[in-house]
Amino acid sequence: MSDARLDARIRNMSKPPRAASSAAVLLIAVWSLLSLACGPRQAAVAPAPVACTAARELLKNGGFESGSLDGFSFISGKGAVVERVGSNATCHEAGAVGAPHRGRYAFSMAAEDGANAERSEIGLRQVLNIQDLGLAPGDYVSASGFISGSCDQGADSGSTLMLFFMKGGPDGEEIDQASSTMVDPTQGQWQQVITRPTRIPPGADTIELILRSSASYDKPRIQLWADDLSLAVCGAGE
Repeated sequence: MSDARLDARIRNMSKPPRAASSAAVLLIAVWSLLSLACGPRQAAVAPAPVACTAARELLKNGGFESGSLDGFSFISGKGAVVERVGSNATCHEAGAVGAPHRGRYAFSMAAEDGANAERSEIGLRQVLNIQDLGLAPGDYVSASGFISGSCDQGADSGSTLMLFFMKGGPDGEEIDQASSTMVDPTQGQWQQVITRPTRIPPGADTIELILRSSASYDKPRIQLWADDLSLAVCGAGE
C-alpha cells in the first residue's frame, strides 16, 4: 500500500464520530428519562485490556532477537536493531533505560529531519496472511508490545499499536481495525501497549500490525524504542 493511502487510513482512526440522527437523539432522551425514574445507576467501567497469552507467537521476530528487522518494514522514519537502548541526557540520567526490555536486542527508530513540515512521524509495520497463520474469521487476536521514548514529544504526540484487517491483501479493502491507547513514552521507562481482543471479520485475509509515533511540529525530532512486540490468539471472553 502506498504511504499516502496508509497515512490516510491511520489518520481516519482519530476522526470524530458523525453526529447522531434525530431518531437516535430522541431514543437517548427517552432512555435518560426512564433512567431517572428508576433511580441512579452505577456507571460501568470498562476493564483495562490485558495481553493474551501467546501459546504460539504469530508475529515474526517481534523481540528483534534475530539482530535484524526481518519481518518488518518502515512506514516512515528510520531505525535499526540495537543492543543498548539509549536515553536523552537532557531529561534522563544517562542509561535510564539501558537494556532492551527482554533478551539481547531492541529496536530504535527516529523521525527523519524535515520529513514533514507539520508533524514528525515514525512507524514500523508487519504484514501477515491470516491463512498462513492458521487463523480464520471469527478468531480473536490481540497485539501488545513495550515502548520507551525520548523526552517531551509535544502536547500533540504519542505512540500507539494498531491492527488493520484487510480484504485482498495489504493493498486491498480495510474491513476493521483496532488500536491501543495512545501512550506518551516520555519517562525513560518501558511501557506496555495493548489492543483489546478483536474478532477477525468475515472476508479478511490479511492483518497489518503497525507501531506508530508522532509529535507536533514544535518537536521535530522524536525517538522511539520498541521491544517484545507480539500478536496472540485470544478466547472470545478474554
